[in-house]
Amino acid sequence: IQGALENTEEIRVLVHTNPKVTSVPKKKPDIFECGIGGANPEEKLNTALELLGNEVKASEIFNEGEFVDAIATTKGKGFQGVVKRWGIRIQYGKAVRAGKGRHVGSIGPWTPRRTMWTVAQAGQMGYHKRTEFNKRILKIASADEVDEINPDGGFVKYGLVKNDYVLVKGSLPGPSKRLVILRQPIRPNNKAEDIPQINYISTKSKQGV
Repeated sequence: IQGALENTEEIRVLVHTNPKVTSVPKKKPDIFECGIGGANPEEKLNTALELLGNEVKASEIFNEGEFVDAIATTKGKGFQGVVKRWGIRIQYGKAVRAGKGRHVGSIGPWTPRRTMWTVAQAGQMGYHKRTEFNKRILKIASADEVDEINPDGGFVKYGLVKNDYVLVKGSLPGPSKRLVILRQPIRPNNKAEDIPQINYISTKSKQGV
């Protein structure tokens, strides 16, 4: 092992979720790789061995008021046209009478004799992996505090939160039940990470219950 560590720059572990403790109707866990930080390979290996076979909670990794990066897959919208996908102007006047209205007026000049990649075209929209930088953690709570955030009737298209949870300021990519990965910020903004004060959390029903 010592000889192998000398040529190793990064140590990664396999991590899986535990969907049984959530309101998500799925049994198969999500599996992904996670890099281990440390000053040297020996320290990274010792940390990986300590985590092996154990449950890792958000409170053990992050702190309230800290900034994190959120990685998730956005909502899928399928094959879409250029107007919805790129927001181009709809054809008007004589251009509409000559043909279709929801298309680009021109896909490029005679030369160069190819279509540039900058031309708006129809294609897949949504279901892309995206990373949002510097999302602030407002609160990290245990399963005993779920009553503070659960609205009457549960969250729309999700249900009731039953286990530990993390409150993040702003929006996150993807639908309600999709996996979101939080990591240490790769582009920290160096703002103060003081613990935010939460005065009120509305538990009013989101679906008229």
